[in-house]
Amino acid sequence: MGNVFLVNRNTIFSLATIIVSVCVFIGSLLLAPYYFEGDQHHYNVVYDAMKTLSLVDAYVKYSSYIVSREFGHFFIIWVTSGLGLEKILVMALANSILACFIMKVSNKWGVSLLV
Repeated sequence: MGNVFLVNRNTIFSLATIIVSVCVFIGSLLLAPYYFEGDQHHYNVVYDAMKTLSLVDAYVKYSSYIVSREFGHFFIIWVTSGLGLEKILVMALANSILACFIMKVSNKWGVSLLV
């Protein structure tokens, strides 16, 4: 009779990836409301302003408040704000996806799960 409890590294990392991603999502949702000053003030103003703006007008607004010219970030927040999604939810989801990718890359590169 084989060892039923024997699991491989990929299975452990997959489970850890799910746990870490969910924890990052929940943590982001819980902590984000407390971080609203500094650069977040500008990101919040822009996110709220984009809800009713056209793509061009939204980019002008974005560029006037945010120094960096990251079109990917701009486009994501323009679309999600236009859909009526809360910024905190969108950023929590983005953080969770980033955590998932980091876990996947860490597993691929053979990084210890403890790291």
